[in-house]
Amino acid sequence: MGLQGRVDPSSLSLTRAKACSIETAKTALGQLIRRAGIFCIALSLAGCELISALQVKQDKPVEFSRQQHYQCASGENIMISYSQAGDSAMLLYSGQTQVLPKVESETGMRFQGGQWAWQLNGDKGELFYDRQQQPKERCTRVDENKGNSRTLVTGNINLPASLASIDRAVLDLRLYKYEPFAADQRAEMVDWVQSPAFVHQQGSSTERPFQIGTQEPYDPQMGYYLTLYLLEDGHRTHIGQCRHNKKGLCKVLTREQPDEVEVVFKKLGL
Repeated sequence: MGLQGRVDPSSLSLTRAKACSIETAKTALGQLIRRAGIFCIALSLAGCELISALQVKQDKPVEFSRQQHYQCASGENIMISYSQAGDSAMLLYSGQTQVLPKVESETGMRFQGGQWAWQLNGDKGELFYDRQQQPKERCTRVDENKGNSRTLVTGNINLPASLASIDRAVLDLRLYKYEPFAADQRAEMVDWVQSPAFVHQQGSSTERPFQIGTQEPYDPQMGYYLTLYLLEDGHRTHIGQCRHNKKGLCKVLTREQPDEVEVVFKKLGL
């Protein structure tokens, strides 16, 4: 009995050593598992971010052609720009701009969005409002190649490489005419061209040709000028200055002013 109740001191030390080794191994294993878990989570998140990045659809900026001029039977004028892809139209009517996506049509082409629709058949166009069966306007495209006397200005826009990057701004060009000797009379807008999703990358210059105006003969007694802006979130952020008159209005057409101009943009306030 006495022998059965005794414990060999050497075996006790060995048992304690084994226990310590087991505990140490468990601790190390736990740390390893935790680290592996963190690594897996991080890897998983990185993988999710990578997948998300790969799945992000990069929308290609929509570029619109120069506006086409339509004269309506009511006396109203409509300016239409069609996207290069042909899947949308930007319509300027009565001072308001509408962007209309292309929809299916049995005849011609039809662009419709919200309360407005534009039906095009050859050089004839009809403007519909509020889903009415009868068109609000019946219009005919103005032949832009007819006649030599025209109120047209052409030019080239330049954004220097040093200018900070611009993402999806709106290029806003307007042509006005005014009475040179009547300060109390407001200028009258002749034509208005807008191009949304305008992009510029710092480090390389951006150039783009433009044309603005109508085929109507210009009045040699009137003065004409351009305004050129870039709009971001509806606010003017950059201004275009004509090389032939950097410090004043960009005067064109009459009174010995050019009908072709070079424009350089700069940030407002600088």
